[in-house]
Amino acid sequence: TGSGQALPGDPCQVNDDDTSVAIPLQFNFDFFGMSMTEIYINNTGNCTFGGGLTTFTPFAFPSTTAPILAPFFGDVDTRGAGSGAVWFRSEPNRFVVTWDHVGFFSQNDTLLNTFQLIITDGTDPLIGVGNNVCFCWGDMQWTTGNASGGTGGFGGTAAIAGVINFVLKDGKAPS
Repeated sequence: TGSGQALPGDPCQVNDDDTSVAIPLQFNFDFFGMSMTEIYINNTGNCTFGGGLTTFTPFAFPSTTAPILAPFFGDVDTRGAGSGAVWFRSEPNRFVVTWDHVGFFSQNDTLLNTFQLIITDGTDPLIGVGNNVCFCWGDMQWTTGNASGGTGGFGGTAAIAGVINFVLKDGKAPS
């Protein structure tokens, strides 16, 4: 688990494996026919619906852990002095999460990754009208955190990108 839930006023503070509180979307996000109205930002390179995810070692997709949008699901650790942070921007038809020059576990800031998730209501020309999810990658320098079997940012269980979709029961992930 993480080092404590992210603060409501600062959901993306410097941390290792933490998750935000539920963040309301300003639009209804169509996730495979389900209307999502809030999202959780997980420091580990993904966003989930129905609850946060503190798991740091990526698992194989598909899975029934949580509905997830993962531009880079890996052992992100933003506690290193040279690491950037995770930030988000919420707009009436777009929600953007950026993992900006982030390091990996444990507090490594010599190799940094920058990647982004954009979700929309489908009317946003930024990612193309009719589209509602975009993964973006900038400079990517590492694949694995040390707690996931990696050494120096590589080896072990490498990060993955993808989507997990399944129906929530009563707004919660299945147990």
